[in-house]
Amino acid sequence: MDDPGPTSLLLTIFYQFPSELYIITGTFIIFIILIFVTSGSKEAILSLSQKDLDKYQKDYFLEVKAITKIRNNSNKFISTILVFKTLINLGLILISIKFCDYFANYFQFSKQIIFFLNFFIIVFILIFIGEIIPKMLVLKNTFLFSCKTLKFIHFITTICSPITYLFSLIIKNTNENIKLGGDNLAQTLVVAKEEKNISVTELKILEGIINFVNTETSQVMTPRIDVFAIQKSTPFKTLINLISKNGYSRIPVYDKNIDDIIGILHIKDLFQYIEYEQLEWNFLLKKPYFIPENKKIDNLLADFKKSKMHLAIVVDEYGGTSGIVSLEDVIEEIVGEINDEFDENNIIYSKINDHVYVFEGKTSIIDFCRIMGINEKEFESVQGEADTLAGLVLELTEEFPKKLQNIYYKNYIFQVESLDRKRLKQIKITRKIDNEE
Repeated sequence: MDDPGPTSLLLTIFYQFPSELYIITGTFIIFIILIFVTSGSKEAILSLSQKDLDKYQKDYFLEVKAITKIRNNSNKFISTILVFKTLINLGLILISIKFCDYFANYFQFSKQIIFFLNFFIIVFILIFIGEIIPKMLVLKNTFLFSCKTLKFIHFITTICSPITYLFSLIIKNTNENIKLGGDNLAQTLVVAKEEKNISVTELKILEGIINFVNTETSQVMTPRIDVFAIQKSTPFKTLINLISKNGYSRIPVYDKNIDDIIGILHIKDLFQYIEYEQLEWNFLLKKPYFIPENKKIDNLLADFKKSKMHLAIVVDEYGGTSGIVSLEDVIEEIVGEINDEFDENNIIYSKINDHVYVFEGKTSIIDFCRIMGINEKEFESVQGEADTLAGLVLELTEEFPKKLQNIYYKNYIFQVESLDRKRLKQIKITRKIDNEE
């Protein structure tokens, strides 16, 4: 009788295995494929650029639309992938243990050998098949792989949605529980200051952060009357002289008047034309960004970051220009005043003696009270919507005052030192002491 050949021997061994081992082996292979496809789909979709999608938009409209939808909700997509991969990895480990146990019993291997065999199998699959190989293969044709796995992604999103939803609720509730309210944080900072656990500078920055979300654009903007803007027909040489004199890096440009702003001029765009005698410079204008007066500056900061813009035009309810606000203005609300080489270092007030000061009208009420050592609540009942010292005086008089006119409030005398047709420029404040009549 002839000896059985190698093929016959293998078939004999194969048929001697229990049927359960075939099921485990098949499941093991399916899990390996799922790990590869899951990692590959994540790598492919997140590696696509907008330029790639635009390229295939015409021929693969539905696929591009589906991929864009996934990318726009990338947090949900990544969460789904992580949940599904975790479940598959756990299943793979359990199947691998069972798979190795069968071979251990059949070939009479020691437990130590089976442990190391199982360990190396899992490491190889998770690292090479789950990470390295998908990246190498998928990146050769990311769009094609993304299209091929769209149905698979939809499938795992559906089956994992209960788990991802549950996790999102847990995380949301956890965040709400650990969130420290603004009032509590403010109180904590006051206590820290009293106990001298925090510096004055740190305290001011943290107070700025607390107040940041409640601050409106109108409170930090440069008012209309102080805005430096240029008419679009300004001759080029005149333009250069004005820019040199004022030192701003971004300048609003208007057509007929300042309520008709048509663009923003970036000074850096003029550098290459600086030697020109004449230039029709309007082609350099950037599209202006308009915002309402009541826009919160935390939202404005997010808009600045997203659009990579540094200047916004503030408009009132009638569409007129109220002022401008820059990225620097917003940041200064947190860290305090930022001076550059073009900022004027003029003193905004003069101290005559301990009880008499002269302030610029545009000085904020907060700064005025701080410098004179007055409680801000002193004028709370009369300041109305005013934010500046000039605004406070107008609230007290309810009309435009005359030069050297005295306005009395409690033990304070406000005297208009300087004014022009539209605003109060300098105001002298005298604080009467108790023995003064």
